[in-house]
Amino acid sequence: MRIIVMCCWTAIMVAFLFTSDLIALLDHGALDIQMTSHPDFSFFEIYGFRFDVLIQKIGHLFMFAIWLLTIFFAIKRLKVAVWITLGLALVSELIQPYFIRDGHLLDVAFDSVGILLMAIFIHVFLEVASGVGK
Repeated sequence: MRIIVMCCWTAIMVAFLFTSDLIALLDHGALDIQMTSHPDFSFFEIYGFRFDVLIQKIGHLFMFAIWLLTIFFAIKRLKVAVWITLGLALVSELIQPYFIRDGHLLDVAFDSVGILLMAIFIHVFLEVASGVGK
């Protein structure tokens, strides 16, 4: 069951990470994945912060935090799950330009913050849970 949950969340992440129109996906459920052989790389570009961009970045934090949680539940090794999820964050941003999306180093930072916050939460939870039986 844990593997199924992880696979389902991974499918959701793929939809959000690679759809060419995130707003259409959120508003109308329209999943449109397109690829290009001539990506426009803007990995080191810094974007301006507006309210809608801030909401998207909070979404990055949340989505990658949940992804770590599902991977941790599946493999039961926190450090390995963190490294896998950090790797997925980097790789997803590097390949997004091939899906008519922008991949940004700053997004990897937001993804990583979500991953690390969830890792701390899991670690503290495990420490408290292991102390309850003592």
